[in-house]
Amino acid sequence: MLILFDIDATLIRTEGAGIKAMVDAGSELFGPGFTAEGVAFAGRLDPLILADLLMTNRQTPNPGNIQSMRRAYRKHLEVRLKSGVGRALPGVAPLLDRLQSEAAATLGLLTGNFAETGSAKLAACGIQVSRFAIQVWGDDSPHDPPAREHLPAVGMQRYRQLHRRDIAPQCVVI
Repeated sequence: MLILFDIDATLIRTEGAGIKAMVDAGSELFGPGFTAEGVAFAGRLDPLILADLLMTNRQTPNPGNIQSMRRAYRKHLEVRLKSGVGRALPGVAPLLDRLQSEAAATLGLLTGNFAETGSAKLAACGIQVSRFAIQVWGDDSPHDPPAREHLPAVGMQRYRQLHRRDIAPQCVVI
């Protein structure tokens, strides 16, 4: 069985550090008036969020601006996480320990976060990304434009590659 976990508000809470760090990144790159007002965040892929932030702030969401935002976002997120805002949600550590002890279970991540920022969030909350044999990140969609619904198939393909067998009909996304 493949069990895929989301990160934000499922495994951890960071008190909005990601959103704030994205605005910090935009302010650094494009000026102090950079805003996240009107941009949806919950359940979305980071590449789409960055593109929306750029468009909202009258910046072109071209590959150069997206990469600049991504680098600055990571830097600002790491600073915000150092303040101790992150924590694992109650019961997460024992749940992961229990599931990891099950031979039939393969733990994975399926999240809209970029790998580097999602990993930083987890580490700040005391959860090592290496606990998850399968990792599917927000920029792993093989389609353009990317969508969250593309990601479970990526996770199942990675499961097949890892175990060299097809996934029985048991894949759970939490």
